[in-house]
Amino acid sequence: MIANNIKVVLATTFTFYLKAHKFHWNVMGPSFAEYHTYLGDLWEETFGAVDTIAEVIRTQGEFAPGSYAEFEDLSPVKSSESEVSNPAQMIKELASDNKVLLNVLAEAYRVSEEEGTFDISDMLAARMAAHRKHDWMLNSFLNRQAI
Repeated sequence: MIANNIKVVLATTFTFYLKAHKFHWNVMGPSFAEYHTYLGDLWEETFGAVDTIAEVIRTQGEFAPGSYAEFEDLSPVKSSESEVSNPAQMIKELASDNKVLLNVLAEAYRVSEEEGTFDISDMLAARMAAHRKHDWMLNSFLNRQAI
């Protein structure tokens, strides 16, 4: 049932958002302004999708999860409990998590297409496009750091 997949999408998106927001608050180093701005853009874009995803769950007659415990249980991306301030480590972690989120979105899209919920497929396709762009940007930071 697509609602179960969308619950995982919601939990994973929210966990990714929260980690990006934490990193935005705590980044340090000589390129602070650049990373602080980028991470701000990242968390804002991701957070902007959360309400829409939750409302899709409601259109399926299900209740949207909304507690940290539910999100922790549903999300394959885990929250960051450590005190990370190094931008390179933050970007590396977010790049890895973003790949996981893309896989979650792709699986939900597959189920949506099978079930014929094409309006949900459209929303998922838009989220995949956004996270493909995040993937490119995150990996561009990593490639630049390797120079």
